[in-house]
Amino acid sequence: MIESSLFYITVVVVVALILLLIAMVLLYIRLVEKFTRFEKDKKDQPAPLVGEEMQKTVLQAQNIINDAGAKAAEIIRHTQVFTQTQTSALATESQKLSQEFLNSFNEMTKNVSATTRKILETVPEGIKGALTSEVSSIKNALLQELTKARDDARQTIESAYQQASQEVNNYKNVRLNQVDENIIDILQEVSKEVLGREINQEEHEKLVLRALEEAKAHHMFSSGEEVNDNNSQPVKAESAVPQPK
Repeated sequence: MIESSLFYITVVVVVALILLLIAMVLLYIRLVEKFTRFEKDKKDQPAPLVGEEMQKTVLQAQNIINDAGAKAAEIIRHTQVFTQTQTSALATESQKLSQEFLNSFNEMTKNVSATTRKILETVPEGIKGALTSEVSSIKNALLQELTKARDDARQTIESAYQQASQEVNNYKNVRLNQVDENIIDILQEVSKEVLGREINQEEHEKLVLRALEEAKAHHMFSSGEEVNDNNSQPVKAESAVPQPK
């Protein structure tokens, strides 16, 4: 509020000075024009007429100067009155605000003092109860978070293990099926050579071993896979071999 009032006062003073400067410039221009006209008429008019014209010009110039000075003085006087009024109002408002702030500060100080006194009287019991409750709450919260994190980790590991086991079993079954199919195909091809004659158990075993060797030679199943029960595969594939009549 003070800054805005000072700004208005400054604006008014500047405007008054500008008006005074404009009046002086206009007066100077008119005097120059009058003087030029006077010098021109001086050659054409007698001396008494020239003196009269000179007196009129001087009188008009004095009147213009007096009017400009009066207007400037009036503007400055109004500015001073406005400044005094605003200064008085600002002083009153500032004093009022200072008193209100002082009253509010005193009231707040009293309230703070009373509250502080009550807190200091109950500090031991209050701190003990608050600390105990806070520590218990933090402990319970930490235990809950740790338990939850442990359960989540265990569940994640078990889920990943089950998924990996399922994928391994699926891959194993696919590979075993491929091996069964390849062995059956080989046995069918080999059995064509012995059609029409009877083969005994020993020849049958040799035929199976030969089929397995050919399967390995043709890379029909990886060398890292183990066939745990060699007899089970031939028995399973035996049904595909046509029995001699």
